[in-house]
Amino acid sequence: MIGTMSYFSKLLEEHLAKVGYSAYRLAKETGLHEQHMYKITRGERRPTDDVIDKIASISSLSISGEELKAWRLFDEADVATINKAHEIAKRVFEIE
Repeated sequence: MIGTMSYFSKLLEEHLAKVGYSAYRLAKETGLHEQHMYKITRGERRPTDDVIDKIASISSLSISGEELKAWRLFDEADVATINKAHEIAKRVFEIE
């Protein structure tokens, strides 16, 4: 989904806001380059399993690698499925 926010990036951005993290802080704590993390949070780059594992390793984010990998899978789903899943995720994760 180059040039448009992906489902993964949308959920990640919402979760980061909920726990008070920025893409910059996430980059610093994972050891990834700021620009690389910014592209992931904006949906311009698909996160690899390694990147997901690094994000999940930050305990204060309270999110597992399995959850993040599931979010990434939604980027391959159709729009109706994505919208329905997003509504479910908003309820589950109490995202506004």
